[in-house]
Amino acid sequence: MICHHTSRRRAGHAAEADHRLRENGLPWLAVRPRAYSPRSIFVLSSESEIAARLRAFCTT
Repeated sequence: MICHHTSRRRAGHAAEADHRLRENGLPWLAVRPRAYSPRSIFVLSSESEIAARLRAFCTT
């Protein structure tokens, strides 16, 4: 897990996360802890179980 403070990219938080995910080409997932938070949490994992649990946690 990596906690990252966004850089105020012009297109917004989602564009910043997409940029970070694409530039590495690794199986990352990005989570924004709260609305209006400048933080992103990136989880590096190739396991589908981890991805499924993280998605379930974020949608509850």
